[in-house]
Amino acid sequence: MPPDIESVVTERLPWYLDPDANPIETLTAGQRTVMAVLRNCYRGATAARVATEARLSPAHARRCLNELAKLDYAVCEESTVQRGYQPTRARVWSLSPSESCAEAVAYLPRSPVPVGECPERVPPEFWWLFWSGANAADLRLPEHASAVASRMLSGPDLAARNWALTHLPVESLKEIRAQRGYDSGGIAVALDSTIRARETRKDHPGYVKPIGLSLSVSGMRMASLPDLFSSKLDIIMHRSELRDYIDIAAMDSQSPYTIEDGIRFYIQRYGILPHSPAVDRILNLLEEPGALDGDPLFEHQNDEVLSYLLDRVLAVRAYLATLRQAVVSPTKAMRQRGGRPENQDGTT
Repeated sequence: MPPDIESVVTERLPWYLDPDANPIETLTAGQRTVMAVLRNCYRGATAARVATEARLSPAHARRCLNELAKLDYAVCEESTVQRGYQPTRARVWSLSPSESCAEAVAYLPRSPVPVGECPERVPPEFWWLFWSGANAADLRLPEHASAVASRMLSGPDLAARNWALTHLPVESLKEIRAQRGYDSGGIAVALDSTIRARETRKDHPGYVKPIGLSLSVSGMRMASLPDLFSSKLDIIMHRSELRDYIDIAAMDSQSPYTIEDGIRFYIQRYGILPHSPAVDRILNLLEEPGALDGDPLFEHQNDEVLSYLLDRVLAVRAYLATLRQAVVSPTKAMRQRGGRPENQDGTT
């Protein structure tokens, strides 16, 4: 069983589903990633958007979508979508409403939720909410975060509300929470739970925190090298592509940082402990990645890159053992106190 699926079966699968009857075990890493993207697209998504969010080539994403459709896990239909203030017709992909798809989704890993660095603009799909007052295209974040939060949280669009709770700064959410109309009822409960979770998130899959200052290159924002290194280590758990391993080997051999640094960055960025099974999964994949989706441009580097990473894993494991010795795992701490943790992060 692929390691990322194994973590779901052992930690998140509902009790009434059989871990040994995993319907997505035979899917490729790309197909599982595409399913995870569609799960988070409340109104569906075009094939181009799926490719972008899944970090796959357009052709690869289309192949995955077509295979998922054959399995009744995805459907495609002509639909009107809102982009900015203008509706347009497009072919939109979404998860199938079938029972088999609903069961398969339960076996998917939880998707990381980007928390920390606020986006610069409101996504065009939510501009229609700003039908009066300031034009949504002119709003900038986090400067206008409070005004954006007020409009998106008070509107009828649940997808917009979820986006605001996830991406807008906690400070703006606190400001809204103190205002009349947001101090009682379901919206108050949602704000309180979101603020509490985002301020206290530690070792769980929904936590992502930028660890370096983003850069501006030709007017485009780019993540820092430590963030890129840690995200590359995370990506290999969700897709099997040679280019990701090439990037990791290049950063280890040619950048100021090594894989040991990358592991440290990963622990910091995703808020986990050195004892987390995710770290072991990364090292196992660097040691034995299995069959990788090839690329004609880089196929000649396959043996050299994988051999290089295999040689590096032993030293990285030794470094990880040192990190673990310096930190008492939640399980060990609970046992020393005579208890047993219910969750991986030591909470009960």
